[in-house]
Amino acid sequence: VEEQVAMPWQRVCIASGKYELDSPAYMLVEQMLPAAPDIAESAYRRLMELLPNHRSRRGNLSNPSITHSCLRDLNMFQAYLWLCFLEGSLAPLEGELLPLCVMVVEGAEIKWEVTKKWCEVLTDEIMSRLEFEQQVLLQPYTEAMQEIFFKQRSRLGFTGGITDKTV
Repeated sequence: VEEQVAMPWQRVCIASGKYELDSPAYMLVEQMLPAAPDIAESAYRRLMELLPNHRSRRGNLSNPSITHSCLRDLNMFQAYLWLCFLEGSLAPLEGELLPLCVMVVEGAEIKWEVTKKWCEVLTDEIMSRLEFEQQVLLQPYTEAMQEIFFKQRSRLGFTGGITDKTV
């Protein structure tokens, strides 16, 4: 139930209904939604490569329950990204996803640098699957997502870079 409440897929579908079927925005989201689980898995594998020694209060990235949670969360980030894109607003990211992440990141003692890397890796994975024209459409939202999390990290006093030794 928790996963269904946190995932705004239904809102993504409702927002997409406001577009013509042949509009570039609608076609982009229609192309990418079925790829969301694969994007999440690819991004997660990349995070495991980049952060082999990362450990939160719940364990390391290879722990099966951490894997499940991370894949769920990578899908949730995508849902919020697509919702913002379709609504033309960052409000869902700023008002819903960010507060949820603050609670989870701090509760699980995950370093904010990991969240920053998370956004970068997910963005890279999504953008690698798009044509140039599609990247141009989505780029303001992927950049804004990364900036929102960077600003939150800065507000909490974290300014250092990420290295495997620091996480």
